[in-house]
Amino acid sequence: MVLMARRATGSRAEAVRRAKELRASREAARARLDDQIETQTAALLGAVLEAERVRGRARVAAEKVLADGEASASEFERQAASSVRALRELNLTNGEIAEQCGLSVSALRGLLAQTRTDGPVNVDNEANTPMARSPLRAGHGGSLPADADPFGGRGRDEAEESRRWSLQRTA
Repeated sequence: MVLMARRATGSRAEAVRRAKELRASREAARARLDDQIETQTAALLGAVLEAERVRGRARVAAEKVLADGEASASEFERQAASSVRALRELNLTNGEIAEQCGLSVSALRGLLAQTRTDGPVNVDNEANTPMARSPLRAGHGGSLPADADPFGGRGRDEAEESRRWSLQRTA
């Protein structure tokens, strides 16, 4: 029995030693896994932060390009508004101008309102056009009678067709 007791003690010690080796192997594998997780997490966070930094730089550059574009476009908008005002002085309504140019009336009004530089402009009704304020228009105390033809005997449709043809020719 003493021999058996030694064997049991020896096999127990061997089992404990083997368990400790397995535990050390698992801990080493876990430590390697933890190191890999830490490395990949650091790489992930670094890449995310770099992507945000790159996007931030691109956003700043894009905002500068947009600001430069807006500044350049504003000059053309002023020119467009000037042309609209000139067309209004030729007694065209906002609706007619918008139709000819393929714009909406609200876009035309917005263009006029954004680029207003010379005093208040009534962009909503035709009563503010120079022709509407002209002494040649009936009801403004002009020299023509109220029933006079402001289109020189050609009639509105013929005058409008002539005006459209001349505008197409100059475009």
